[in-house]
Amino acid sequence: MASYFFSCSYPLEPGSIVRPGNWGRMIKRYTPQAGNPWILVREMAYEEIRGNEFPKKPSRFESIFLCSSLEGISSFVKSNNRQFDIIYEVELVDPGAPSHEGCLNNPIILGEDNYSSLLDKAREYWSATQVQNSELVTLSSVRVIRDL
Repeated sequence: MASYFFSCSYPLEPGSIVRPGNWGRMIKRYTPQAGNPWILVREMAYEEIRGNEFPKKPSRFESIFLCSSLEGISSFVKSNNRQFDIIYEVELVDPGAPSHEGCLNNPIILGEDNYSSLLDKAREYWSATQVQNSELVTLSSVRVIRDL
């Protein structure tokens, strides 16, 4: 079975199961006082494009995010200043669950971005024509193999 890489800030034992959907749970709890509104706008744009143009792809709100390489997850952790994250090697509990491999670089919000450019980035992400830094979005839970 293929392994992937996942990060989070809490310690997990080998064999632990991590369910998908935590990102969506957090986004849905954003308020004017808590959360980056541009991340909320980005996720709404990605969900709009997914629902309208790629409805068979899994929602980012309901998924878990994995990298296929240790270099990819290490880069993600570093570039997002996730200094407390622990990196884990994981495997899919249900390899047949709906999944999508997109480019981890697409969701990066740049200073010149607006809603229209985020929609374009979302379209690129879901079409996956130029995946340079792979991110697996899946509805499968994952099982922790080991921490790294």
